[in-house]
Amino acid sequence: FDADRDGWLDLYVGGYVRWSSETDLRCEGPGAEKIYCTPAAYDGQPHRFYHNNADGTFSDWTEEAGFLSTPGKTLGAVLLDVNDDLWPDLAVANDLERDQLYINQGDGTFIERGLMAGIAYDARGIATAGMGIDAGIMSGEWSILVGNFSNQMIGVWQYAGGGVFRDHASASRIGGASRQTLAFGLFLFDADLDGDDDVFVANGHIHEHVEHGSSGIKFYQRPHLFINMGDGGFTDKGNFEPLLGRGAAYADIDQDGDLDILMGQNSAGVRLWRNNMQGRYLRVRLEGVSSNRDGVGAYVSLYTSTGLKQRHLRSGGSYLSESERVLTFGLGASDIVDSLNVLWPSGQRSQLIRPLENTFIIVREGTEE
Repeated sequence: FDADRDGWLDLYVGGYVRWSSETDLRCEGPGAEKIYCTPAAYDGQPHRFYHNNADGTFSDWTEEAGFLSTPGKTLGAVLLDVNDDLWPDLAVANDLERDQLYINQGDGTFIERGLMAGIAYDARGIATAGMGIDAGIMSGEWSILVGNFSNQMIGVWQYAGGGVFRDHASASRIGGASRQTLAFGLFLFDADLDGDDDVFVANGHIHEHVEHGSSGIKFYQRPHLFINMGDGGFTDKGNFEPLLGRGAAYADIDQDGDLDILMGQNSAGVRLWRNNMQGRYLRVRLEGVSSNRDGVGAYVSLYTSTGLKQRHLRSGGSYLSESERVLTFGLGASDIVDSLNVLWPSGQRSQLIRPLENTFIIVREGTEE
């Protein structure tokens, strides 16, 4: 992501734990078999931040940018812009450590505000297992989703203004439906092209012995496909077989306008699910000139007969995965497209009048076509 908006993408690296074969610990499950130790057994690795020198090299600016004092144990990070000032912020999911929200100070340096923003801990004040993470604009406000361990449920945080998020997991109906699954990769995308973001979640446990107890939690688990019902709530309409899901990403693999799903597994092959839902769409790829080439951090607004649809071109998210950097707008059943507007990270603007539906368009910074 372009932390200082100089047109060159910088690099954030989340550290996990300090482990080596010499420091490996033996943790045991039922029957004394060796299992994965929790991250609490190890010290965390700090984050690193590398500034792009615009000559093919990077400099370690971890301390200068404000990332030095961190708990580590990071498994996911995603770009967002909480205060809509074009300066990119970062949300970070940590494993059994508080989740973090780094607010850009307008010069490429950051202050961590996760606790003040209300996303650091769950409703009980407990640090959760934070694996996958994503963020997007839903119903006009920023939302952050965090994949957690079984019996923790997926975290759903909705921006309430004033730098504060509220816990929306239960109200969204995602929380209750995800209580027995262990979530890794997850992402927001418009699965049915109705204009509302839906949520895919890759699930799968880490302990084979989990089924020995009476909790009902399974080792192989079905992925979730939470469809947005348009009332602030979601319904799981996934029809998948139980798997050991880990990484997850989306892209229009077959070039038919809708978004297909790619999921990696633990000790098994990759799964690709083709999306066969019918719908009207507009797909947009950005080409930055003064801004970074991919347009990461840009806002794209689509004005239609039923209102405004807005997307933010993010980077990061999910778990060990990266989705395509093309923005897909679902047009629903009755939208008539009026105009498409781009606010670039550089502050420049582009506008297209009456773009055609069911098309793939490329918008180049500094042009009106």
